[in-house]
Amino acid sequence: MSLEYYEINPEKGIPLGCLVFIHGLGVNGKDLMPLAAQLNLPHTKFVFPNAPFSVDYSYEGRAWFQIPANQIIIGGFSQGAVMSLEAGLRYPNKICGIIALSGYLHAPEQISIEKNQANQGIPVLVCHGEEDDVLPIEGSREAVRYLEKEGYSVSFHEYPIGHQVIPEELIVIRQFILDSLQQALFPAK
Repeated sequence: MSLEYYEINPEKGIPLGCLVFIHGLGVNGKDLMPLAAQLNLPHTKFVFPNAPFSVDYSYEGRAWFQIPANQIIIGGFSQGAVMSLEAGLRYPNKICGIIALSGYLHAPEQISIEKNQANQGIPVLVCHGEEDDVLPIEGSREAVRYLEKEGYSVSFHEYPIGHQVIPEELIVIRQFILDSLQQALFPAK
């Protein structure tokens, strides 16, 4: 699935930065486009994605998810892994889990201050290639140390690979998803 989006580019030259603005429930990317002019950042590119799901009560309205937050696993690869950890650890409602593949924890020393108690102890899967020359594995190892210190349930897997995902990793990811959803849907009493 690819996301539709709206973008506003600088009138001249190459953008010096980019702001991706994500809309709320029941509207679409166009809803936030006026912010570009109001912010008056002429050298910035703005991207306004549309959520993937339509909503019944609005002609152009969209939703990012259609299930409760506690059934959502957020995951990503590389920068997507960094973003998944950032968003998942700070999200104000309990989510099901986080998957971080070949990434790292941005500003790990801030986790104890910025983490949201709603997600304290959620399961986190971290996988990384030992031969990764794009993002060295030490970033994931450091993330695991910080997460465990903060009380998260971390499953860490290293593979003799570079900056990629392999079939053996997919087996672990699949099982993590099944286990996390099982725990969310049918919690032990």
